Amino acid sequence: IPTDTFNIGIFGTDSLMFNSLKRMSKFKNIQGKPIKIKIFNRVSKIENIQLLYVTYTRNSALYRIFRKIQGKNILLISDQSRSSNTMINLYLTRDDMSKRLLKFEVFRHNLEKEGFSVSEEILIYGGSKKDIQNIIAETQQELEEIQNKLHIKQQLLKSKEEEITKQIIKLEEQK
Repeated sequence: IPTDTFNIGIFGTDSLMFNSLKRMSKFKNIQGKPIKIKIFNRVSKIENIQLLYVTYTRNSALYRIFRKIQGKNILLISDQSRSSNTMINLYLTRDDMSKRLLKFEVFRHNLEKEGFSVSEEILIYGGSKKDIQNIIAETQQELEEIQNKLHIKQQLLKSKEEEITKQIIKLEEQK
């Protein structure tokens, strides 16, 4: 993979996504590198990219794409897929006011298996219920450890205060 550009691939036809990425690539960079957009229509042609976006109409190819890019450090993003053969899946939903919202779901196992790290913040917004339960359990365990340390320090402080009080009493008696 060339290291002088950050290559984003689009598998399928999505002129809105292509045009948005093309516009963005003129003003932004990723990891200090200019962005180059490539379009693919055959799984066998996918190469030399760091990120691949699979359009809604091409979700049926996700299994083959997922297998092809394994071990190549390519971030795979799908659009409204029902498959777990992706890393991040974008989907539309509606809020209480019936406004359309773009949301995402994270397939942590797939990301980590390919060497990507996933922050807790990302998992809170797009992780599975199990991911969130794990975060809560880990946070509770950390909180308990902090509370135990605090309790020990409070006992030590109390002991030191008692020692100081005893020293003050001794000094008063010596006067």
